[in-house]
Amino acid sequence: MNQEKRGDILHSWKEISAYLGCDIRTCQRWAKGSGLPVFKLGTEKGRVYAKREDIDRWIAAKSARNGNGSLRLETETEKAKAAPADAPARKRRSPLPIIAALGPAVVFIAFLGWTLRKSVRESDIPVDFHIEGSVLTIVNRKNQPLGEFDTKLENLKDEAEYRKHFQTKRSLVPKSPHLLKIMFKDIVGDSRLEVMFAAFTKNEMDGGTLFCLDSKGNKLWSLEMGRPMTTGTRTYPNDFVIRGIGVDDLNGDGRAEIVVASNILHFNPTQIAIVSPEGRLEAEYWNAGQISDFEFRDYDGDGRKEIFLTGLNNEYKKGCLIVLDPSEMNGASPQFDPTYKLNGIQPGNEEFYLLFPRSEIDSFLSDIPSISALESLNDGFYLHSDPAQIVYTLNLRMDVVAVAASNPYESLYNRLRAEGQIHAPFDRNRVEDALKKGILYWNGKEWVGHVARADGRPLDQRPEPH
Repeated sequence: MNQEKRGDILHSWKEISAYLGCDIRTCQRWAKGSGLPVFKLGTEKGRVYAKREDIDRWIAAKSARNGNGSLRLETETEKAKAAPADAPARKRRSPLPIIAALGPAVVFIAFLGWTLRKSVRESDIPVDFHIEGSVLTIVNRKNQPLGEFDTKLENLKDEAEYRKHFQTKRSLVPKSPHLLKIMFKDIVGDSRLEVMFAAFTKNEMDGGTLFCLDSKGNKLWSLEMGRPMTTGTRTYPNDFVIRGIGVDDLNGDGRAEIVVASNILHFNPTQIAIVSPEGRLEAEYWNAGQISDFEFRDYDGDGRKEIFLTGLNNEYKKGCLIVLDPSEMNGASPQFDPTYKLNGIQPGNEEFYLLFPRSEIDSFLSDIPSISALESLNDGFYLHSDPAQIVYTLNLRMDVVAVAASNPYESLYNRLRAEGQIHAPFDRNRVEDALKKGILYWNGKEWVGHVARADGRPLDQRPEPH
């Protein structure tokens, strides 16, 4: 087991699973059915913790019962690979020598049959799609229809619009990227592609349903995103729009998780949801502002990917970066104004939450500037702001190592100065230094001007910069 981390308390499923040397699902199964001593803070969905000494005693008790000094509990991986112990190993023999002995004609027939079977398998693979009216048609590589699905939405976006959001996220730096709304992905691990399809309508109404289809267009499940939300001062309509979907194995257990970003039409609450391959809502996080971009990345080298989100926070009227641990994701963004605090939602347990300052020209461009796009580097990230077109460079420790005001920023600054709306001459060093000093980190209690984790854990748990 990993004894390298200091302290007796393990603060998350991630740390508990690392200490035990297994995946998160296995730990959760052991906690539920085998008495693994894991405790929760606050509500049912609160943060979990465990003591190393409690786990050590639990292991010792299990080992004593096994009588051989070892912990013998199946992990999720072992369960998937389990087979009868007495099943003899059988060597599969190739049929080709037998077929060859029967003559050239039989060899030809066998080859033809193998070719046809391979062709059938390939012809069943979804590769592309077409949309006409309310109907989605799934096609193979030869553009042959595999099946249809009728969304029954008369104002469904057309095929050309959906192609901007198909399979691969399209970067539009510095603007927000085209997040995915349709993708072919094996989400259940059976080597067959499912079709993930987000309803996307011309008037942006009726756009809150996520569909999972098989390659023939049969609906496997659907899920309405969002739910009625209220704050201290208003009630929001339950009209959610899916902004983007992503699929990845976030916890390293071999099964995909589906991440969905949805917001109330024309309003600020945004739901970030994790959905299981079977269509169950597993976890959610709420941000008081729209999300523009998101990516998955194992930034701390523990073998499990975090969720990185960029967008804006409406209360502070600033762009933001949010880092979430999928295994503990819940709650809502840090807000003080009752107008933006969601009723019935506890404070979030983000790993990091950063706010980025408004520039001198933002008030001439937009009410609320956004961190619109995220680009991964080997040793960090680029964050792009819109509309001011400022680029922030962060390392893997979430330190901002550089700020760059773009040439378009300088041009607009000088134009505003020529019009008498800005008086000071453009000074790149002054502008960039002020922006860097204006970045704020949430430390779980308040906003501070230095690097801090939102979950209150010590910074020495961060990865070292490359």
